[in-house]
Amino acid sequence: MAKLTKEDMQRYEQRIRGQYAALRQHVQAVLLDSKRDEFTQLAGLVHDRGDESVADLLASTNLALIDREVKELRELEDALTRLRIGTFGECDSCGDAIERERLDANPAALRCIDCERDFETRRAGGRDQTPSL
Repeated sequence: MAKLTKEDMQRYEQRIRGQYAALRQHVQAVLLDSKRDEFTQLAGLVHDRGDESVADLLASTNLALIDREVKELRELEDALTRLRIGTFGECDSCGDAIERERLDANPAALRCIDCERDFETRRAGGRDQTPSL
């Protein structure tokens, strides 16, 4: 892959900052909304265990989504740091260039596609997680 140009870096930085701002705004809105205790109120209004379970599920799902989005914010912050120090676009595992298509799809990518596949396989306990038909 050709080395990323200064214009590429600026474009990725602009995109990452845009994604970061939008995601941060979304997380803040959800957190402010949760302060209204909608899920707690829902749980207080339930009349049987089934309704209570649904309310608990809604609350835990909301927390899981926020947790995932906060993780994504950290990944975007890390990508901005890599841009600043000059390591953006380099695979964190092998040091090779991350494919431009991969960066286009996910500018916060840490690894090239081969190293990411190996990482995901190791994380899954050595099992290939590629869906098969």
